[in-house]
This record gives sequence, structure tokens and C-alpha cells, in this order.
Amino acid sequence: RGAVAAALAEAKAADGHNHACSDSHCTDHSHHHHHHHHEGAHGKEAACTDPGCQDHGHDHSHHDHKGKDATTASKRFGIHNFVYTRRRPFHPQRLKDLVLRWLPVSSNAEAVPVAGDSPIKSVLRSKGFVWMSNSHATAFYWSHAGQHFEIRDEGDWWAAIDDEDWPADPAQQNVILGDFDMEGKFGDRRQEIVFIGVKMSEEAICKQLDSALLTDEEMQKYEENWGAKPDPKHASITALTRAA
Repeated sequence: RGAVAAALAEAKAADGHNHACSDSHCTDHSHHHHHHHHEGAHGKEAACTDPGCQDHGHDHSHHDHKGKDATTASKRFGIHNFVYTRRRPFHPQRLKDLVLRWLPVSSNAEAVPVAGDSPIKSVLRSKGFVWMSNSHATAFYWSHAGQHFEIRDEGDWWAAIDDEDWPADPAQQNVILGDFDMEGKFGDRRQEIVFIGVKMSEEAICKQLDSALLTDEEMQKYEENWGAKPDPKHASITALTRAA
């Protein structure tokens, strides 16, 4: 199961509803969350750090009978979720700086100013997949709960895998291609992180995350470095690591 799908299941259990993303950048193509490329031969299965979701194959439908009570609790405590999706990579250093501002480690507490109104304070949990500009082939797993935070290598994007290693079943191929960008430039590479929290400011969180994305000028250099061009499957992309 994909990390985003698992997190949305947690959110559904909390309030008894499915949530459509309200962000203008977040459209239906990303909400099926078919992260097959992070399972099996092409990636490591995401390890869930939440005690309530240790079994990735577990069906969450048993929570549905609590829908009414959960909805009441959700309204009372202001719990909701949203999915942050973008088709542009993060700049590693700017993302690191942002995370340290959000969740400073004790050894770095004096060096990094902490904003008293940090929007991350209202986030209970966030997880998903991120695209970093210093690794064109690798998808990274984002996991945050309380003071715990990690970003780790989660395997290759399908766009970085040769067609010969794709599933032979056309139906599975269509599922994979459903996560590809419409222009066919970057395949399934994207930011897709679900945030669950209490009275969160979606606008503030998205604005700060957007500040860590590549600028237009950096994006142009990124495309030049990686030779990005329209190609519906991005077959045989070399798995290199190069700074944008």
C-alpha cells in the first residue's frame, strides 16, 4: 500500500469521510495513489511508524461503522487532512532548512530560529512521496509524526525504470501511467504528501513547501542537466545523482 493511501485511510477513520484535495494543484490523477513502484522488485515497502498501521495490507473498512461518532469528534476537534501535490522537485538544502525550522533538533536549537507560529505545530501526521532535484531516478519517502521525521530512499520512480522491467499486464501498466504527468516530461515524479492535523493552515503549509521547490531558473537548469523531454514512459533513464 502507498503511504499516501494509508494516511488517507487514517484520516477517514478519524472523521468518517473521504476528502477531496482542496488545493488547486491537486487533481484527481493523484488521488488514486497507485504507488506500485514502491513495492516488490523496484523499491522497498514503506515502513509505517504509526502503531495503528503496521499492516499495510490491512483493510481499513472496519472503521466505517464508527463514521457518525468519528465525524462528531472531527468537528469538535477540527481534524482534517489535505494532500500537497506538485510536479516540481524540491531543492534539497531549502527543504532541509525548512524542516529544521519546523522541527529543530536539540543540538541545532540555537542555530536555527524557531517560528512561534510554525504551521507544522498543528500537524499530527504527514507522509507520502517526494521528488528531490539531486536524484532524478529515486523516489523518497516522507514520514512525520510528532517530533519524529524522516526522508529516506524508497526505490525508483517508474519513469526511471526500463519498459522491459514493467509489469506485463496492460491493466497494471495503465495504473502506473495514470500517475504520469500529462506532458510526459517527468513521468510519475511528483510531490505527494498527505497532512493530517487539527485546525491546520493548508495555505501556510503549502506556501512554505512551495518555497523549497526549484525556481523557474533552477528548473530550467534541472531539465538541461537531466535531458528531460516528452516521452510517455521515459524508458532507460540512467540512475545518476547530480545536483541541480
